[in-house]
Amino acid sequence: TSSNSGADWSYANLGGTNFGSAISADGTVRVTANSNGSLYRNSGSGWSAITTSGLPTSTGWSGIACDSTCTKMAILGPKVYTTSDSGATWSAGGSADRAYKDLSMSLDGSVLAVTDGGDVYISKDLGANWAGQGLGGKTWTGVTVSGDGKKIYAAANDGTIRKANNL
Repeated sequence: TSSNSGADWSYANLGGTNFGSAISADGTVRVTANSNGSLYRNSGSGWSAITTSGLPTSTGWSGIACDSTCTKMAILGPKVYTTSDSGATWSAGGSADRAYKDLSMSLDGSVLAVTDGGDVYISKDLGANWAGQGLGGKTWTGVTVSGDGKKIYAAANDGTIRKANNL
């Protein structure tokens, strides 16, 4: 991690491979998703495990996103799992089993975007409901949601960038 815009870096070995990290808007809270099935949080006093109640066991997490305070979070596994209480409880909401590749969350945590490579899916209610965007024919590799949740962009491996127009 770095606390000075990348001039200096510190190292922490959490075991496994970290497949995603997120940070609060003010930079004081950091979270990471790990291939060993663990989730970790650092609020300034070192890394500690996040509760995984409600999550499937033995699942490596392939991505994580959080709101401005890292109270609301989403992680990628066989489904998209969300929490609104810093990880005390988790829910798969209305997400389907897919091989998810990337995710992003608005600053208030209400808007989520994910991709499984074949389409982009958007939730406007912290993952309770999802709508596919019908963007087949491309291999979508990344998604990003603006802070206010009103703009969502998706990137494909052929250089295509698409903006969601239905928000």
